[in-house]
Amino acid sequence: MSSTVLGRNAVTVNKKYTEYFLPTVLTAIATNIAMIVDSIIAGNLLGQNSLAAINLMSPILQLYFSITILFGLGASSIISFAKGRRDEKQANRVFTSTFIVLIALSVIFIAIQLPLADSISSLLTKDAELKSLLYQYYVPFIIGTPIYLLLMCSIHFVRADARPAFASNIVIVANAVNLGLDFLFMGAFKMGIAGSSIATVTGYVVGFVMMTTHFIMKKSTLHFDFSILRNPVQFFKFLGKMVTIGLSGALGTMLITVKMLFLNTIIQSIGGSAGMVSYSVCSSSQIFMSMFITGASQTMIPIIGVCLGEKDYDGVRYAFRRAARVLAVSSVVIMLFICIEPEPI
Repeated sequence: MSSTVLGRNAVTVNKKYTEYFLPTVLTAIATNIAMIVDSIIAGNLLGQNSLAAINLMSPILQLYFSITILFGLGASSIISFAKGRRDEKQANRVFTSTFIVLIALSVIFIAIQLPLADSISSLLTKDAELKSLLYQYYVPFIIGTPIYLLLMCSIHFVRADARPAFASNIVIVANAVNLGLDFLFMGAFKMGIAGSSIATVTGYVVGFVMMTTHFIMKKSTLHFDFSILRNPVQFFKFLGKMVTIGLSGALGTMLITVKMLFLNTIIQSIGGSAGMVSYSVCSSSQIFMSMFITGASQTMIPIIGVCLGEKDYDGVRYAFRRAARVLAVSSVVIMLFICIEPEPI
């Protein structure tokens, strides 16, 4: 390949990576900062045990996040690849298949968790007060399962549909609504810790409504194609492909779920509720790094998918190298900041 073509390739990929990177990082920041601030508000308005109770939900939240990675990244990778090959029919069928699977999973999750919410809360903590607070927070979250799964997976589809900034705005608005309603529900309306969970679900409902506006617009290239239901063989083929592609990313977050379960159990057994509060503060600092990990890795997905569809392997390598550089620099900067200035954190 000529140096001219290589140069043009590098410029194009770098331009696309820059275009997608900032909105993707902003999405991660909005999601993660909202979780931190959510717990801080609850801790200040309701007491430190409320902060600990919200952190006890982290394994379940992480499990849900794993599902969105499994199907969101898996499906968006296939969609980007199909778009690179100009195969709009396959892109639409994968898009539709993912929605069907997520709705089915939501029904199963609610059917299992709702009657077992009290027992699951008991597994997560033996402290009677923390269990009561956890249960109050947990139940509204279960009811909001379909909205959460569909919204967080659809963010990947909107990004793959060449609207990364809009995908970022959806999450920012959803979490801004959540934080505003935290003060209203927990403060003015005195709804307790359940108010925080209801505020979160309400924020995601607003984000979901925003997300639907994208798919009904003419500029959207993704549309529902329910003809896939008449072809179960192809449906399960798409499903298997999504899981295969998304599993590598989801496996890491699933292992974090297991780690959180063990850590929460160990910390409570040694430090009680006070130890759990301290751990909640420390674990939040890890989120700063995860913002850049998420941004660097997820930015690659639509770009690499299209490059692979076009058999542009040089573009794939350029995108990977750009992501590696971003991760290396951000890791060093954040590590130094935490080491030099731990007190403000």
